[in-house]
Amino acid sequence: MASGSTGVVIAAMVANGGIAVLKFLGFLLTGSPSMLAETYHSISDTGNQVLLLVGIKYSEREPTQIHPYGHGKAQFFYAFLVS
Repeated sequence: MASGSTGVVIAAMVANGGIAVLKFLGFLLTGSPSMLAETYHSISDTGNQVLLLVGIKYSEREPTQIHPYGHGKAQFFYAFLVS
């Protein structure tokens, strides 16, 4: 499941990053404060994707003595942070 999720999250992160750049260019061209606000919104969405990637990678860690059942639930914790 994680490998498919990783690809989707990376694609969303790239898309959100590109949208943020385009919105910022729109702000520079128009001077519209709402475009600047939308730029920050897209940057926030990109940051959310980074948190989801951290959760996916952390959940793939092997079980340890302290966490004998592994770290699989970490993915849900980071998804909760994003929500």
